[in-house]
Amino acid sequence: MEEEFESRKKLPFTDLENLSKNVKDTNFSEVLRGEIFLARFGMNSVLKKYAGFPMDYKIHVFFEHGVNYTDNVTGGFRIHEYLPSMVASQYRINILKQQEGYKGAYAIGPYIHYADPLLSKEEIKAEKERLGRTLLVFPSHSVSTSTSKFNIEEFINKIKETSKDFDSVRTCMFYQDVFLKRYIPYQKEGFEVVTAGNYNDYYFMPRLKSIIETSDITMANNIGTHLGYCIYLNKPHYLFNQSITYKHTNKFDENLVNEAITRVKLSNNVANMAKLFSEYHENITKEQYELISYLWGFDEVKTHSELKELIIKINSNYSNIKYYLSCIKRAKDLLIEKGSAKLNL
Repeated sequence: MEEEFESRKKLPFTDLENLSKNVKDTNFSEVLRGEIFLARFGMNSVLKKYAGFPMDYKIHVFFEHGVNYTDNVTGGFRIHEYLPSMVASQYRINILKQQEGYKGAYAIGPYIHYADPLLSKEEIKAEKERLGRTLLVFPSHSVSTSTSKFNIEEFINKIKETSKDFDSVRTCMFYQDVFLKRYIPYQKEGFEVVTAGNYNDYYFMPRLKSIIETSDITMANNIGTHLGYCIYLNKPHYLFNQSITYKHTNKFDENLVNEAITRVKLSNNVANMAKLFSEYHENITKEQYELISYLWGFDEVKTHSELKELIIKINSNYSNIKYYLSCIKRAKDLLIEKGSAKLNL
């Protein structure tokens, strides 16, 4: 699999089909071999590389892959029976502390900080010269269990209106939407469509970092993880508040998403973001920065040595046998979750 990722590393970001191709889902196999710290979005390899650990080194922590802007807690975090957690900010730690069986949590700030850009400084400079002044767009994306639905024509019209003083428009598509060919309307408008690749790809985060770094202004039609990454990388962000709905593959996932949507509607953080980012700015305002810094833990970023020391501390506080038993428990619950999903089809 690593050979596959290395071969994809050389592909242009516009090679949507090949970058998005599925690879073996490592979720369950990783848990069975004692690796709850999952490889989603390349974070496994990114953090281990940054801290100076080999890829087969096991980190005794349950890793939250993005920032949840509400008090929603799902999966292993909901039950919290397995391991301590690694998250972005103290804000998130305070939410997890309220969960039954809380095992402790550690904040490390925006995860994209730890990724080396896939493109070199010279390559980024050349791309910026080729693209000129660039608007980078993140459409609300689908996942394996839910397809996002919105008025694409309305969104494209807003992109065209916003980009009138730009040389280029780039649209960054999530790989699930590449499968659905949802990039075609953007290509027809002359937008350059790129992707960070499959979420199992070790180079997802380095690729995404380079995509963001080659832009000038960023835009989306939904609040997501990309917002925090753009602000952290000093790219102003504009949110076109658009109605988004989801079509689910089964009742199990529909219930989870509907619960999350309900929490979004009640969230002050989400309401504040929708307000602060709904006006187009060519700079990041003080209010925008302060809110995203709080949610993403900008002050929690670790140096190479600090992250290494933190991981060693986490591992020393959680015995190997206890870690292994947690992995067995998590594997069992994954099977139950999958069985529940099938029963609710």
